[in-house]
Amino acid sequence: WERICALALRLRERLAQLRGVTLTDLGSDELAGSRCGIVSFFCERVSTADVVTLLRQQSKINLSISRLPSTPLDMTRRKLTAVARASVHYYNSEDEISVFVAALQRLGADH
Repeated sequence: WERICALALRLRERLAQLRGVTLTDLGSDELAGSRCGIVSFFCERVSTADVVTLLRQQSKINLSISRLPSTPLDMTRRKLTAVARASVHYYNSEDEISVFVAALQRLGADH
């Protein structure tokens, strides 16, 4: 569990450095157990559906999408319609996080 949380924190830190990428996770990394290995975000310049499709096609990176119907109260309140969800697990590596971030940059997510 600690490894999953550490990798997710590293992914959040890397995504937060990209202009045009907004993290949508709630909670705090300082509170044990308040965040998990699911990192949610959206890109200002690339639709969430395109991010998911293109990363799968071009880089073999699998993401999922959370859409408004699956969390209507939260998304409506926060004015969100869809977010990408990246899930890290204990078997992922720092190198894979770097590959993921670089693939997002190639899509133009970092403007």
